[in-house]
Amino acid sequence: FRQESHRNVMRLFLLLALVVAETALALTATERLTAAIKQAIDTVDLVNVVAEDTIGTDKNPHTQIANENSKDAQKIGDIVQEATRLLVAEHGAAGLAQFNGIDILGVIEKHLGPKFNNRKKRQYGSELPPQDNCINRPPTCDRSFPFRSISGWCNHDDTPNRGMGSTMGFIRRFMGAAKYDDGFNSVRRLSANGGQLPSARAISNKILAEGAIPAFDPLYNHMFMQYGQWIAHDLIFTPSAVGINGASLDCSLCESADLTPNCAPIEVPADDTYFPTKTAAGKKNCIRVTRGINGQTGLGPRAQINQNSHFLDLSQVYGSTDCVAKELRTMKDGQMLMFTADGYTLPPKALNDTNCQSAKVNSAFKCFTAGDSRNSLQPGLIPIHTIYLRQHNKWASQIRQLRPTWSDNLVYEETRRLLVAMYQYHIYADYLPKVVGTKLMAQYDLTPGSLRRLYDSRINPSITAEFGTAAFRFGHSQARKDVPRMTNSNV
Repeated sequence: FRQESHRNVMRLFLLLALVVAETALALTATERLTAAIKQAIDTVDLVNVVAEDTIGTDKNPHTQIANENSKDAQKIGDIVQEATRLLVAEHGAAGLAQFNGIDILGVIEKHLGPKFNNRKKRQYGSELPPQDNCINRPPTCDRSFPFRSISGWCNHDDTPNRGMGSTMGFIRRFMGAAKYDDGFNSVRRLSANGGQLPSARAISNKILAEGAIPAFDPLYNHMFMQYGQWIAHDLIFTPSAVGINGASLDCSLCESADLTPNCAPIEVPADDTYFPTKTAAGKKNCIRVTRGINGQTGLGPRAQINQNSHFLDLSQVYGSTDCVAKELRTMKDGQMLMFTADGYTLPPKALNDTNCQSAKVNSAFKCFTAGDSRNSLQPGLIPIHTIYLRQHNKWASQIRQLRPTWSDNLVYEETRRLLVAMYQYHIYADYLPKVVGTKLMAQYDLTPGSLRRLYDSRINPSITAEFGTAAFRFGHSQARKDVPRMTNSNV
């Protein structure tokens, strides 16, 4: 009996020792992570200051302009990535497992203070007043609510995954983890067998030789390409990384990649017929490439974010945040803002758009404001924006006449729902069959016209990197070399 009691006591002491050891290990891991985070905060701030002092800010027009939520996400992502680098250098990639379960955002919050606290609330949901939170993220989703949210939050019917496909959501990977040269962040320049990968510009020059005669399709006109771009501007917007205080990075200098991990300039090949191989100062010339914002929130590889919602919901018309959506409305009779001049009804002018080329020459002609900032990227886009905007206001007026007691918001939401439905029908009935063919449309049951409900909450609706950056970029090869424009004399 005494021996058995002794064994039980020993077992108890052993169990307590294991608990103490595990607790000590957890504390040690937390301390290690905290030290790495503190060092990463200092390093990221220093890198941003040095980069701005050395390469400056970019004064050229940008299309992938980050909003405030994206800039906040980058601040966290850059810190987490630098902490990843430090911890991998000390413990190896496998050693990151010891930090599983530790609240890394909580550690960052503690050492960044109230400024991060507000940032975290904006990005991950909070009880902040609506004017301080541009993306409404209720903790529970009302499935009986008849309208989709602007941001895509709660559009996925599976409540635990309500953030899937929402604005600021991660771009997921379909074919496995990203292949970075260092495993986590550095741009891939080595092939699978260890050889040097060719320049992206060299490949482009080889495939699409400058001056090649375009082959016009006998069946489809340029609207085939244009509508594809229209859809792309709805589904995906990968914001470009920014420098200190949210300023645009100048990633045109070849050495910029050595100063900040958010630059990835491409060296101009020696035989390039378009870009000069040397700068005015006689240095190597590079094509500026600013990497997409790193929005990762956990240790490991860099992760890109989508600034738009991932759904076919006309983000390019209505916006992807509640703040943008509100700015585009008259807040009366469900109408959207319009600009009228010389008998034309157009999207509202962007008076303070520093990215607009016309603003640089003090022109009376301004760029436009829409749900997507790329609306004036080229002449073929703004007409489609105009058509959809006019259609919204036309239907809103008709609904107001039929339902005079409805509120402004109800008229707006009902009109938006109808316009999104028409837009989705155009995609599946008119655009997609021309891309994949009627056979595949039938094979995958994509042809509209039935009342079947094929929704499956098990499917993650988030955009994949493979689709957004590769597969759906085939439309770039459909674009004309130039877009002819008529003069005032209609010639």
